[in-house]
This record gives sequence, structure tokens and C-alpha cells, in this order.
Amino acid sequence: MSVQSLMETSVHDESWGSIALSPPATPRLEPSISASARGPQAQSHLHEIAREVANEHLALEPDVSLVAVYANDVDTQIRLIEVNATTPPTGAVLAFQFAPSTAVPVPTFIADVTPKEWKRIQRGRMQLPEGWPLEPSFIVERTNP
Repeated sequence: MSVQSLMETSVHDESWGSIALSPPATPRLEPSISASARGPQAQSHLHEIAREVANEHLALEPDVSLVAVYANDVDTQIRLIEVNATTPPTGAVLAFQFAPSTAVPVPTFIADVTPKEWKRIQRGRMQLPEGWPLEPSFIVERTNP
């Protein structure tokens, strides 16, 4: 997650005197993948964008070992789970939402989990957020340690 991305979704909280995340509103449908364009071609485009985001995060965050991409045939959003050795365990998949942008024209949800939490997810012992597919569409792993 880049600093710029965080700044774009942050607001100043006067009561605490610090920065607090504020989730952006979710648009109904984005222009690049409209309801009429859904299907194999749109899904392929969405997966291509998701793969680019996953590869970028692996390149920028050395503690992320893999990124699981969750999507289904009717998705108009990207959902990622990043397995991060330095993230604190939460016992839940807590996804941050990022608004569409020029580079990523669909809402994106990203959750960091520990390697142990990832194993729990794979075994079905840790629940994914509501509406997420049960299995990842694909996984992008770090190729060099």
C-alpha cells in the first residue's frame, strides 16, 4: 500500500489530532467494465489489472510473500489478500478499500494477513469478508526470496 494511496483515503480527525482512514464511497459500476461488457473478456481484463497490482505490491513490499486474488464471473472489483510476515495478527480478514483510479479503474480491497492466518484461510478455519469467493482465482508468489 503506497503512502499516496493512504493519503488519498485519509482525513484529519480533530478529536484525536491524527490521521484516520476513511473508506471512499463505492461506485455502482466503473466505466471500463460496464454491465454490458461483463464476461470472459471483462474478467480477463480485471484479472490482468489485479495481477499488475499484485506484482507491484510484491515488488514494493519485501515482507509480502504472496498475493491471493479473489474474483468471480460478476465481479467489478479487485480483492486481494497479501500474506505479510510483519503484519500483526488480527484473527480476521480486514480489508481496506481503495477508490477507483486511472491506473486501477475499479474499487480495490486489500487485506494483510500473517502466514499462519493464511494457512487458516486455506483450511477454511478463517472466514473471508462477506461476498468474497471461497477460493482465490489465482495466486501470485514472490519468485525470489
